[in-house]
Amino acid sequence: LTGHTAELRGIAYSPGGSLLVTSSDDRTARLWDPKAGECVRVLHGHSSPVWSAGFSPDGSSLVTGSIDETAKVWAVDGGACRATLEGHTAAVSSAAYSP
Repeated sequence: LTGHTAELRGIAYSPGGSLLVTSSDDRTARLWDPKAGECVRVLHGHSSPVWSAGFSPDGSSLVTGSIDETAKVWAVDGGACRATLEGHTAAVSSAAYSP
């Protein structure tokens, strides 16, 4: 998969495996169609590298964690940022949903 312009930091499959999300030092997360090997959406919004990403159990949203001390919740369909979670005093190096 090509598209990020800096080092990859995280990768996760959606429930069912129909999508893949990658996080990168280029300050983006990208959604991929793993069968086609194509990027289907780029998620912009973090001001620093994105170190982690994970899908919700139902696959409708995902969360990203960044060095910018925030986590963001995104809609998988459309890519809108649903929420920015602030208040961390250091990088958010891991982000995941609880089942």
